[in-house]
Amino acid sequence: FLNSFVERVDIYEQEQPDGRFLKHIKFRFPVYFGDRETQELCWDNESTVETVVLMSRKDK
Repeated sequence: FLNSFVERVDIYEQEQPDGRFLKHIKFRFPVYFGDRETQELCWDNESTVETVVLMSRKDK
């Protein structure tokens, strides 16, 4: 299933000091990253910020 979306993934041999292990991903179709359309994401050339949100539902 994953192979239908991703053509290639490159990883670092060891985890980087900032916790990253992915070096490069090439998709089989265009994706939007930031304000542009691309088929590849290369973290050696990109500056990325990740955000995690925990949402919970409150009943009234």
